Amino acid sequence: MTLRLRTSHYRFVYAFASGHELVGTMIGDSYGGQSDYVFNVRSLRAIALTPQGNLMMSFDEVFGQFTRTTAETILSGSHSQKESFFSINSRNDEACIYDAATEQWVTSGWLPGRWTIEELPLLPSMMSSVPACSKRLASVWSQRAMIA
Repeated sequence: MTLRLRTSHYRFVYAFASGHELVGTMIGDSYGGQSDYVFNVRSLRAIALTPQGNLMMSFDEVFGQFTRTTAETILSGSHSQKESFFSINSRNDEACIYDAATEQWVTSGWLPGRWTIEELPLLPSMMSSVPACSKRLASVWSQRAMIA
């Protein structure tokens, strides 16, 4: 059995009960036969919006994993130049946005029904965002899987 690493592009939205929204895109990896579980997320472009739809802050760094068919999500994101961040941890029923400029929690609360994620087409220009180490690891894992 060969494990083939698959890279995909995703759009997500989390709507807080307060009316704030976290909206963004990111790239993540999965294995061909297990494409529900996505890991090694990267290339984040996300924004936090006020209840009126105005931009509050943006985020460009991410770490985490998620599943596509259930609301099992562990993501944390930040801005590379600022200390503001967001965190979603479905295991602890937590989701929050922290604004470092005002030193305040903007909003919090995890409600699985308010999380949506969808796969988008992966453009050829996005393939350069696949780290070389991920390509090497996929190759090594594939070789080991074929030996076993």
